[in-house]
Amino acid sequence: MLLLVAAIGVALAGGGAVAAARPAEVTATPAPSAAPQPTVSSPAAQPAPAPASGTGAAALAFESVPLGEDGLAASVAFQGVVLEQRAVGLTVTYPSVSVTTDGSRSLAHVRLPTYNCLTAEPPADPLAAGCARSLTEYADLASPDLRVERDGDRIEVAGLFPTYTRPNGSAPAYTGRAYELTAAIAADGPAQDGRTPAAGVVRIGLDSAPTTADRGVNLLQLPG
Repeated sequence: MLLLVAAIGVALAGGGAVAAARPAEVTATPAPSAAPQPTVSSPAAQPAPAPASGTGAAALAFESVPLGEDGLAASVAFQGVVLEQRAVGLTVTYPSVSVTTDGSRSLAHVRLPTYNCLTAEPPADPLAAGCARSLTEYADLASPDLRVERDGDRIEVAGLFPTYTRPNGSAPAYTGRAYELTAAIAADGPAQDGRTPAAGVVRIGLDSAPTTADRGVNLLQLPG
């Protein structure tokens, strides 16, 4: 009898030991999701195409097309355009565009002074707004790469403009960047001495801006 009781006690003790050895169930806690990252827009710049044979940076900078009897010339400056929206702030430019055409041949020059700003939009005065001055880029584009459409005293120019810089003490050098630029320019007042005030809109990439309010800078010239 005593042996039977002892055997039962050992069996019960063994069952308790087995139960105690079972690992407790652990509920996995899902890892916290990653914090959302700030949105950064794609820059307006594209890789520049290879320059035409024999066309170095700034080779056309001081050239123009004679207007003849059917030509037109325009020179305009525009308000700020966003070139790139960064995680913090913007890279902006204030383009100026000049173009000459005789009705068949055309040539355009673009100047792009750039600034890095901690503002939500391109400020009217980047220096007064505390923006940091960056590089000034330049571009020259001739037909047939430059597309020109004209309707009377209105002209639209478009093309992919490879840019270059003019470093101090060295020759102009291509940046490897190019901008798809479109500018629509039209007469905006009566002609005087063969020149007419002009106004228009420029688009670079996804952003656009109107001409500045300085009527003495924005001009259209028609022959005759």
